[in-house]
Order: sequence, then C-alpha cells, then structure tokens
Amino acid sequence: MPPVVFLTEPSPEDIKIHNQAIAVCSINSFRPDKLSVKWLKDWEPITSGVVTSPSAKEDNGTFSSSSRLTVPAREWGTGAVYTCQVSHEPTQTIIVKNITTPTDNVPKPSPPVVILTQTSPEDITRHNQATAVCLAFGFHPDILRVKWLRDWLPITSGVVSSPSVKGDNVTFSTSSRLTVPAREWRSGAVYTCQVSHEPTHTIIVKNIT
Repeated sequence: MPPVVFLTEPSPEDIKIHNQAIAVCSINSFRPDKLSVKWLKDWEPITSGVVTSPSAKEDNGTFSSSSRLTVPAREWGTGAVYTCQVSHEPTQTIIVKNITTPTDNVPKPSPPVVILTQTSPEDITRHNQATAVCLAFGFHPDILRVKWLRDWLPITSGVVSSPSVKGDNVTFSTSSRLTVPAREWRSGAVYTCQVSHEPTHTIIVKNIT
C-alpha cells in the first residue's frame, strides 16, 4: 500500500519567535515498512537539520512516519524551494511535496552613504602626519570596494580598512583610513576615496584637496 504524504510548513509567527523554520513531512498508511525520505533545497540534497522518526505500526497493520527539517530563519526567507521526497519501493511510488519560501525577509539592495573626514591642521602639525577616514554605511548586501587615490592614481600604502559590520536594520557599515606623512599631505595633491557597490551599480567619489 503506497504512502499518503502531507507537508506542513511553519507559520511566520513561529519563525519569528524561534528564529528558525521547521517543516514536517508526515507519511501515513503505507505497507510494508520500507520507506526512504529525502529533503532537498532547490533540488539539491540537504545533509543537515533533518530528523526522521522510525516507522510506527498502526492498528490496521499499516505504518506511519515523519521527517522534520529545521532551517535558520535567515535562510528560509530567500525564495528557495524546499522538497520532501518520499520513496516507497514495494509499491514503486515516489511522492514529492514542495514548499516555496517567501522572499519577504530579503531586503532590496541599498547603496551606501559615504562621508569623508580629515584631521585638523593642528593635529597634522602635532603628529607630523595626516589621517583621512572614509565612512560608508547603510548599504546592502555586503559587497563593497573602497579605493584610495592620489591625483587619480591608486595608493598602495598607508591604508587600513575595517571589516563590514551588520546593523540592526540588516544594512552594513565600514570604514577605511588613510595615513599620509605631513609633507606629502601639504603638497597640494588631491586625495580621493572611491566607493563601489556593485549590487546597486553605485560608484561614489569623495575628494580632499
């Protein structure tokens, strides 16, 4: 007797409360007890987060089982298709049940806001060097490139860039610092911070003269 399969998807409320999504594949009324259950994401096998219960014999002589898939909330809301595939070889039956996850949790790409600051003349004199800081924030996803230029030529030394930090609203921020000897800073050159954000096709240029 072939199985009857039901696939239950998690509610948005449960996902929010537990910060994870749990899908349950219930398999009932099959006989004999020879069953295979697979989970797939976008048709690729899933190897973690799966717990399948042993079959239980019912009063009418058929069997039932269930398989549970647990997925982190951040992965669930990506528009992926999750599949429970049940195979019952004795009846040559393969049953496929799908859940297409929502994309509500995926924010739209957002370009960065860029601010360029520099040390005061007093600090330059005191430390015998100048420091410029290029701050980029409010961007998503975290695919950002920062370049420093002197008179439109790339600078290869004196640059320290920080890793991106994720904010509460899922956007990111980062900063890059350029340190230049005072005598070079006072030469009249133009220093440029160039920020590129490929997902939004954005290039922002900030100059210090």
